[in-house]
Amino acid sequence: MKDAVLYIHGKGGSAAECEHYRPLFPDFEVIGLDYQTFTPWETGAEINTAVKELKEEYESIVLIANSIGAFFSMNAGIDAMIEKIVTEPRLELVRQAGKQFAETGEINTALLAEIGSPMIPDEQYAAIVNGQTE
Repeated sequence: MKDAVLYIHGKGGSAAECEHYRPLFPDFEVIGLDYQTFTPWETGAEINTAVKELKEEYESIVLIANSIGAFFSMNAGIDAMIEKIVTEPRLELVRQAGKQFAETGEINTALLAEIGSPMIPDEQYAAIVNGQTE
């Protein structure tokens, strides 16, 4: 059985963005999910179904989720089915932002900037996008 990387895109993104991660996971099947719903409960259910289906075919699944895709993944009830969550630090930032918003009605601009920063260094991302990986 192979291992898989499941990529969940952010708002305005697409499953095709998973191609950026193929060079980083050469021994994994890299799969992007183009979810069709846009509420936490519907998209969470959609992600849960996709992960259940992938678990039938793959031994382990690594989750990479971006922006709102990370938030949707948090509501998917998939923790026990996922081997590793690459975006775990991002999820903690999202949790902090949610707590901050609940308490103050605002989210600190520094926290928003950190959430919006790339998950990998800019130069590494640029190399992947430009096909300059080894």
